[in-house]
Amino acid sequence: MYNQADSAPEPRPLRVAVIGGGRWGQVLLRELAKTCEVVACATLGDPERRLELRQRFPSVPVVTDLAAMLSAPQIDAIAVATPIESHAVLARRSLEAGKHVFVEKPLANRVDDAIGLAELAAQAKRVLFTGHVLLFHPVCEALQVLTATDPLVSMRASWRKLGTFDADILWNLGSHIVALALAMFGGAPARAEVAMRLPVVTTCDLLRARLEWGDGRHCEIEIDRCSPVRSRTVTCVTSSGRVLCWADDALFELASDRRYEPIVVPGTSPLEREVDAFRGLVALGTSAVEAAFAVDVVRILARMESA
Repeated sequence: MYNQADSAPEPRPLRVAVIGGGRWGQVLLRELAKTCEVVACATLGDPERRLELRQRFPSVPVVTDLAAMLSAPQIDAIAVATPIESHAVLARRSLEAGKHVFVEKPLANRVDDAIGLAELAAQAKRVLFTGHVLLFHPVCEALQVLTATDPLVSMRASWRKLGTFDADILWNLGSHIVALALAMFGGAPARAEVAMRLPVVTTCDLLRARLEWGDGRHCEIEIDRCSPVRSRTVTCVTSSGRVLCWADDALFELASDRRYEPIVVPGTSPLEREVDAFRGLVALGTSAVEAAFAVDVVRILARMESA
């Protein structure tokens, strides 16, 4: 029997252009190309960078005329993967051009800019999505399920690595942990402060901070970007006394014999899940909740910066 559904055309892939051809821009470009049609990559980098992009992504045109790219009607969405201080300007230009926007974290480095972008996206009826990639890690999802009926009392996040020194430690690395804390505790803290800033290579390379929710719940943050070893651990204590530890890409629970037992979590790529979430929001045509969350992250970071 003839089935009309069998002949229905497949929806065309989302047509995306990327702004930024650096390390993370290339990572994002590669991931987007798996499920989207990447139609261009705009970069103001040196000729060697443009040559590198053309060699690694021969099917993607590399352009330097950003205005022309933004005005191209065939482009549905723009992905911004540039230095933090340029996020707000490029996201605004993309929204004003009528494009959906995927911008790497944080959304902006000023609260007024973040609020303005969220308002502009709502007025333009365009998706504004911020790439808080840790929130799409399968371990994060597992932790949220495990703590849904046994809420967190405390969280301690420790991140050790070498670099990156060309971006502010709080806005670049701290934004990941602040976003995670807001997601895990279900809202913005009542208090946010930086307890220690120590210079090593730059003016601040060792950072300690604390977030408090006013009812005893708190999050301790430690970031060391001069460490010879690389590790990321998030230790969570729930209201029942359960201890859960996210160590790099694995999840463990402290058992009664005081040994950590692994909890099996499906190993799906966080970036793949993040891109799928963006595509899903574009299909729905809304991202108000995600934009409001990104604004909250910027608010907390700004409070910590001035504390």
